[in-house]
Amino acid sequence: MDDQDQGYIGDDGEIHYRKRKPKLPFQPGNNTVLVVALIGAVAVIIATIIPVSTGKETKPFICNIIGSVLTVCSGSLLIDRQNINETQVALEQLQTAFAQTQTAVVQSLLATAPAHLLTNTLVPTPTVNWSAILDVSSGKLWQDTGISVEKGQHIRLEVVSGVWKKSPNAPYTHGEGSGYICGQSDCVEPMPKFPTDGLIGQIGDQLFFVGQGTTVVTEQSGTLSLRMNDGDHDVWDNNGDLSVGVAILN
Repeated sequence: MDDQDQGYIGDDGEIHYRKRKPKLPFQPGNNTVLVVALIGAVAVIIATIIPVSTGKETKPFICNIIGSVLTVCSGSLLIDRQNINETQVALEQLQTAFAQTQTAVVQSLLATAPAHLLTNTLVPTPTVNWSAILDVSSGKLWQDTGISVEKGQHIRLEVVSGVWKKSPNAPYTHGEGSGYICGQSDCVEPMPKFPTDGLIGQIGDQLFFVGQGTTVVTEQSGTLSLRMNDGDHDVWDNNGDLSVGVAILN
């Protein structure tokens, strides 16, 4: 009996012996090939989605472990992350520079263009036949129109053309004002409760806001004067002028 024989009791009650099957050396079959293929696929995926930086090149993590065995480690798939970041920053800088240049050009044109060349499409269409059309400068104080009125008369005033602004950085308007209202007790504007750069009028002691247009009932007799609603010491940097139509309705 060999040491590798296996004993068993047969149907006849006797002890019998049989040879053990010898162990075969390892032979990869179909299942082993499948496992190896799966391991390779997983390695490729890991190599693709988990990059690490090495100098200027960005290589998949698995490449730094197993070298260039996998094709994913080939130079054709290497990404220069630093160059991409630098290119993106350069594009953003160009975009910002273009926007700044565009804004500067527009502001320069508005600041240097004569007032009569700027658009007047927002100016109301005259509603009456004017008794006079007067030029009102943004850089002067009260400007006497030479038009005398009596108490109780109705006077129509409208901006018929022109634009002005109260400072180099302010927008041009057609007499309505850009919206800023001082509204304080220490304001320097003649009418602090109305837009600073709006068109205003005066007859004697009566002050009134004209804007782009208004109809006034005179409270006293006197001469009509017009100006921008700005401080006496602030008109030096104003720009532009308005043409104002004046009509005495009764």
